[in-house]
Amino acid sequence: EAQTGTKLEKTNEIVKKVEDILYSKSYIENFVVSVGNSSGRQVTVTKGGGAGGSHLANISVNLLKKENRDKKSYELANELRKELV
Repeated sequence: EAQTGTKLEKTNEIVKKVEDILYSKSYIENFVVSVGNSSGRQVTVTKGGGAGGSHLANISVNLLKKENRDKKSYELANELRKELV
């Protein structure tokens, strides 16, 4: 979430940086990104929902099946959170 009033284009720039990080992770099967208000202009990107305003984005991430990765989902989420700060 960006500051209220942030233009959609700026929110999208921020999200693109996050997408670059997600694309680099071999343990991610795919992800979907929604930027902006669901009743207005919306941008969706898929590798492999959102509502509220131009300052909001929603990213849904699907990991590889647990037998195809070395770490548990919560471990990967914690690592990713640290990288995204």
